[in-house]
Amino acid sequence: IRKDLLEIISGFNDLRQFGLSQIGITTNGVALTSRRAKRLKSAGLDTANISLDTLEPLKAEFITRRPMEYHKAVLASIDHSLAAGLTTKVRQLTPPNKVDW
Repeated sequence: IRKDLLEIISGFNDLRQFGLSQIGITTNGVALTSRRAKRLKSAGLDTANISLDTLEPLKAEFITRRPMEYHKAVLASIDHSLAAGLTTKVRQLTPPNKVDW
């Protein structure tokens, strides 16, 4: 998540007076902490699309080539997003011929 994301969201929020109806982000969720989700909601964020490669930690480690802690952080970010009051969508992209992931 960009360090200046709060300022960007806040700037977009100022455009609501001109008809902007929704502000959303797409993220892998690793850095979406409870505090950050609440602050983004306060700045004007409406929706968060969180990418989740798999529900299984070992498969996530294989797919993303990152330690299992990243997978845990992604799952926690979904809870943080919902708790902050954001409309939350979970995205899962299955590579061709990999439906068992």
